[in-house]
This record gives sequence, C-alpha cells and structure tokens, in this order.
Amino acid sequence: MAKKTIKHRAEQYAEDVRSGKQIACHWVQQAVERYYRDLDNAVEKGWYFDRQAAERAINFVEKLKHVKGKWAGKYLQLEPWQCFILWQIFGWKMADGTRRFTEAYVEVARKNGKSTLASAVALYMEFADKEMGAEVYSVATTRDQARICFDYAQQMVRVSDLRDFAVVTRDAIVFERLGATYKPLSSEGKTLDGKHSHCVICDEYHAHPTDEVYDVMQTSMGARQQPLMFIITTSGLNTSVPCFAYRKTMCQVLDGALDAERNFAIIYTLDDLSEVDNSDMWIKANPCYGISLGEEWLRDQWKKMKREPNKIANIMTKSFNVWMDAPTVWIPDRAWSEMKSVVPMENLIGKKCIAALDLAAVNDYCSLMLLFNEAGRYQMLWWFYIPDDKYKQRYDLQRENANIEEWVRDGYITVTDGNVTDYDYILADIEKIGQIYDITAVAYDPWNSSTVASKLAERGINVQMFTQTIGNFATPTKEFERLVGLGVIDHYDNPVARWMLSNVVIKEDVNGNRRPDKSKSGEKIDGIVAAIMALGQHLSDNAEQLSVYATRGIVGDDGDDNDDFEFDLDDFDYGNDE
Repeated sequence: MAKKTIKHRAEQYAEDVRSGKQIACHWVQQAVERYYRDLDNAVEKGWYFDRQAAERAINFVEKLKHVKGKWAGKYLQLEPWQCFILWQIFGWKMADGTRRFTEAYVEVARKNGKSTLASAVALYMEFADKEMGAEVYSVATTRDQARICFDYAQQMVRVSDLRDFAVVTRDAIVFERLGATYKPLSSEGKTLDGKHSHCVICDEYHAHPTDEVYDVMQTSMGARQQPLMFIITTSGLNTSVPCFAYRKTMCQVLDGALDAERNFAIIYTLDDLSEVDNSDMWIKANPCYGISLGEEWLRDQWKKMKREPNKIANIMTKSFNVWMDAPTVWIPDRAWSEMKSVVPMENLIGKKCIAALDLAAVNDYCSLMLLFNEAGRYQMLWWFYIPDDKYKQRYDLQRENANIEEWVRDGYITVTDGNVTDYDYILADIEKIGQIYDITAVAYDPWNSSTVASKLAERGINVQMFTQTIGNFATPTKEFERLVGLGVIDHYDNPVARWMLSNVVIKEDVNGNRRPDKSKSGEKIDGIVAAIMALGQHLSDNAEQLSVYATRGIVGDDGDDNDDFEFDLDDFDYGNDE
C-alpha cells in the first residue's frame, strides 16, 4: 500500500484560497491559480516540483529564531502564506535540477514579517543552498535601509545554531566552510560593482527612484547557475518609479496576459478602496492580521486615517498596501480573456473590413488592425512591426514585455530591416493583406501616417484621415467598452493586443469624453488605439448611411440618433483589479 503524502501547509493554503475559505485579494487568487496551472502543465513545460527541496527550505527557516518582540528567542513558525511563497520558490525545478524561479516579487503591507522572511531567505541561500562561494547581498538606496534585513539576519545567526558555523562581523556574515558571505550594500557608495551575486535581497523596492541598484545586481548574477533576486516591498506614493512598472508586469503575469516562467510574484492588497472600511477585508493586504499583526494596532491606523486626512496616503500605502497614485484599470484582463472567438478566422477571407494604422514615428512598435462585423459580432485582427535595431535591444524590450522573443517567433510581431520604421514593408504588407480581405477603408492619423496614406491612395486604396483627438475618440472608446461588456468581440487570443490592452490608461475631459492616453499609459497601447480608430471609422460610415436613409424616409426618426450607442460602464461588472 502506497504511503499517503501528508498535505503541507502551503498546499492547504492554496486549497483554502481557491475554495474561498481563506479571504484573499484578486492577485493572491491569481497566484494560486497560476500554481495549479503550473502543476497541470509541468511536464509540457519541462519542469517538476521537488517537494523535498521545498520542505527543506521551510524546515531550515523554522530552525531560526525570532529576535524581536514578544516572540524573541522562540523558533520561527511560518504562516501558511509564507510557506506558500517558499514552497514555490524552492520547490519548482527545471529539467536539469536547477531552480525554476530566479526572481521573486513579494508585495505586502508592513508589520507582516516581510523583513524576517527576507532575512531567513538570505541565510538559507548562504548556508544551505550548497553554492560554493555564495555572495548574498541586501541592497537598497540607503545604507540604513540596506541594513534592516542584514541586521535581522545577524541577530538570527547569533541566537541560533548557525552561530557555530558563522563568523559575524559588523558588516558581514561569513560561512567559511563554503566560502560564502552575506553583506549589506547601498547605492550611496561605490560598492555595487564587481560582485558575483548568488542571492540579492532587494528591500523596499518602491523607494528606488531608478533601476540602478536592480540593474547592477541583476547583471552580477549572470554567472550563477541558480541565482535568486528576492524583491520585497510595500506599495508607494509614486507610480513613476521602477517598482510600479515591475509590479504591473507581474500583475500581467498573474492574470495570464504575459508569460514569465522564471518570475514568482504575489501581491497582498485590497481589491477596492472601499474595503478599507470593512475590517473583514483587511486580511487581503495583511495576511498576518490577527496573528503577528494586532487587530487593535491596525484599527488604530484606520481611525487615525479617518481623523487626520493628511495621513490617508501614508496609511493606505503602508498599512493597506494600496498604491495611491495608481491609474484606474480600464478594461480588466479577465473581461477580455473570457471572450471566446465565435467566428472562425478563415470565415473572414474575402469579407469587408476597415483597416487602421497607428505608426511609430521612428523606431518603435507599429500597428495595423482590421475590423470586421460578421454574424452580429466584431472581429479584430492585428499585425505588429518593429525595426531590427529595436528588436536587438533585447534587454530593454524584455523589461517592458517579457514575451517579445516568443511573439516574434510565433509571428505575432514582424521584425523589419534597419534601425527605423520600414514604412515600405508595411505598405507592401497592406497590399498583400488586401488580396485576402476586402479592405473598404484605411483609417490613419496624419501626424505619423501621412506618407503611407499618400502611397496607399496612389494605389487606389480608400484612405480616411482619423485624427487622434479626444473628440474623435470619445464615441468609439465608449463603444469599445460596450462591446467588451457584451462579449461580442472575436480577438483570436492575440497576445500582443492583450498585453497592450492591459497597458491602457484612459484620459477623461471635463465633459466626460474618454480616450486612451499614450503619455500616461507608459507601455505600448498602439494596437488598441488602432482598434478604436477602426471602430470609429466604422461608426462614422454607418452614421453617414443612416442619415441618408433617414432623409429618404426609410429609417424612422425618434428624435434620438444616439440610442444605439448609449452605454453605462456600471452596467457591466468589470470589478477593479488594481
């Protein structure tokens, strides 16, 4: 009879989150779903889960002792959520036996033991990972911040059995048997270069004004076989910092919009600002709520926020882990990804459609989009282009989009020759595509597409100027929202379009007119801009036809020409993912 495997706390936590027994925010739920997907797809991906390795890391941490507060001197007892994090970081393996995850992003409100956890991870990587000459560093923008995790680790060593194997100095923990060291570093001095890092604890990433520290330390890990960048942070007040951009990418990974097989991520936060007034929801941002984090303390923070409005931003970021300057999500990924394409793509051959161009000025993404209206639904096809020199900047591209190589390989993005946008290539592509589909018009923005438009017109193609003003975009943007709400878009799971949709930030004027804002969106949205342009041209063409019919008495006039396009976002349960 086979020996029954006892369910680990990490596994039970995943089950409890999935079943709803454990209250958790959207991003924690998505982290759990990703875990189960990974278990299902492990063989196909070339991974395997090493329970023994996961348990070994957790057991090591629980042989360390608390060094502060009422638990000082007692052995660490990891909470289930902490077990879940270590379970995955140290349990998932590649086919060659090395760890799958080389980066981990953990975002959680303060006073939930994140520094203790990070310190324990650092010690495991130094003492128990069997890496000769392991270099472990705590890094931050200031010396004081860099020392927080390191000082925790120092004290842990001094009160645990590790003291028999370690040499502890003011600025280093040395494990002589393996020639391993653990040191604090900051960008204040010239101490970051020349490292050969095995593990980097990047503490309070939200406070980093630039990626100088991250970039240098990531580069320093290049020669290690299974390094680990362990990023741990609370939210912040400034969404222009690198941390928020990284977080956004991790949210896309958790939602399934991006693949980042070597990155682990989990985010503890409120799903909606209104939840701050419901103490039952506080555990979403504070997984240690009621355990190491006292209920009264957190309630006092809430009361202080209500009493002193000037404290709201600081308390919301630190105690409830909500980014206070974060843009509102336009269309949540789940609303888009849940739409299933009904009309087969091959059925579109020879059918009428409207094309739209959103072209880069020099050396960035260009987007061509076709819009069909078949079987009471809308079909959207995209082509994306980048110049070869842009593509060669792999590192920069992968920071904004981890899947760039895969999408080029799979044909979703075409790399054109040279260092600037190859308009002639795109022009030739439009002509070839026009032999497959019946393109009735090409909408273009004169700011950057006039040359291509002129050449298309010379070839007898109907071109329509569509200036990217808020006035032109207001109606089709609203209509795009409506169509998503109704679930009547066939997008054929184009991953680039999905990624770009997740990047969209909406600009709204005093009259309530809305449009995508490229300047605020940060990362690329060109494909979605092209889709809205095509939809706008479609609405314009239909409006012209209707007006002609109305003058002939064919269409009744009820005095409200806009009834077909009335839409209230509140009618559709999009939720709020941020």
